[in-house]
Amino acid sequence: MIIFGKVRDGQVKIQRFFKNDLNKLEGCDVEIVKVSSLKTLQQLRYLWGVVYRIISEHTGFTPEEVSEVYKKKFLTYQKEHKGKVYDFARGLSILKKEEAAEFIKKVINHAQTELELIIPEPDDEFEYPNE
Repeated sequence: MIIFGKVRDGQVKIQRFFKNDLNKLEGCDVEIVKVSSLKTLQQLRYLWGVVYRIISEHTGFTPEEVSEVYKKKFLTYQKEHKGKVYDFARGLSILKKEEAAEFIKKVINHAQTELELIIPEPDDEFEYPNE
């Protein structure tokens, strides 16, 4: 079981609706780990404002459609329930910074090799517009 919280003033603070889950752990050893940061706004702005835009203009798909294609291509996983296998695609909102970087790298690589597009490298000095 994973319960998310924050350390404030030397104490672990959790949201109220996790209190019952915490009671279930009475007498158990617990581990507190630092959660790596989620993707950055700059990563999302580069992905949507540069990468998806270039692919969109080339394919005629909307940026939202381009996003769906690449989520299905690179962020899918399967789960089985009652003998049936279901396909799911993770959303960008839950990606950690490193996962987002890897995803963007895969999208760029596909666009360059399969679609023969030129995708400019991200510029850390540039503030990408919020598209």
